[in-house]
Formats: sequence, structure tokens, C-alpha cells
Amino acid sequence: MAETGLNYAALNLHDPPKDSLVARWFNEGQLTRNIGSVYTELYGTGFSKLALPKVYDGLFFVANSSASHLNKSGQRSPVQYLLLLQILTSKKV
Repeated sequence: MAETGLNYAALNLHDPPKDSLVARWFNEGQLTRNIGSVYTELYGTGFSKLALPKVYDGLFFVANSSASHLNKSGQRSPVQYLLLLQILTSKKV
């Protein structure tokens, strides 16, 4: 997708044309690295061969990204933490 020259792109994988070359390419499975994956001797590189339309509804491309940065306190905002806690426990906090 980088070769298109676009900075951002989104592909709908939910219902690709059944007989197109693109659909065949996606459905035959492509090597992907899972988010958060790391290399270890035990598990290797974290690559999986996935038929993307069978696993995902869409594919997003971002040409440039950067690492996140800590806020001034180095801690998560209490409001964000409480909202996350509420979502995870399905209880009002």
C-alpha cells in the first residue's frame, strides 16, 4: 500500500469481489505480524499466514507513525482509568 503514495488508506475486506485477483491474493493468506508481537527463540518472529478477509473486516494503512509519549505525570489520567474499569467490569464506578 505504501507504493500508492497515499498517507492513509482503508480497504473494506468484508465483502470483496469473489473472482477478482485482489480477492484471491487476500484469501490465499499473507504473512502478517500480529500487533504486540515480539521475537523470542521459543516462538519465533510472530508472523502468521492469514486469509485476512476471514479474520478482519478491514485493513487500515498509515504511512508514518511514531511512538507514544508519556504525559507530564507519567501516569494514566484517572478519568480514563475509571472509564476503562467501568467498561471492563460492566459496572458503574
